[in-house]
Amino acid sequence: MPEPVAENDGVKLLWDVNIQYDHIIEARRPDIVVINKQEKSCLIIDIAILGDVRIHEKEVEKKVSRT
Repeated sequence: MPEPVAENDGVKLLWDVNIQYDHIIEARRPDIVVINKQEKSCLIIDIAILGDVRIHEKEVEKKVSRT
């Protein structure tokens, strides 16, 4: 099991950590968050592994949770 937070001078990695928002969002626990401290940018990675039958359903869910 990886540590929930790892960081160095340039990057901070968050794994399976709740993210606080100013309003309620159900999908507020992405799998991986990469924070680039120099560029002041953030990459949110949410991973889903599923069968062929549910691919379209999961794509719609991911798109809706990003807005």
